[in-house]
Amino acid sequence: MPQRVSKPAATPTAAAAAPPPTEVSDLRGAVNAYERALLEDALAKSRFNQRATATALGLTYDQLRHALKRHKLQDPSA
Repeated sequence: MPQRVSKPAATPTAAAAAPPPTEVSDLRGAVNAYERALLEDALAKSRFNQRATATALGLTYDQLRHALKRHKLQDPSA
């Protein structure tokens, strides 16, 4: 039987390594801010190449595009 090769886990970014806030009054807002920071950091590290960013985050290209749209980070000319 062939063995499955798992892909390596994404390396933690600076935003991922940051400790969570001690007090959160708005969980949804805190999660959105954290997700946006992760997206911005990953985009910058991949020089705004969306396919490379999606791979680095362990997302499909379509999942990344949806997240960028949700956080209003998509290219305005697109």
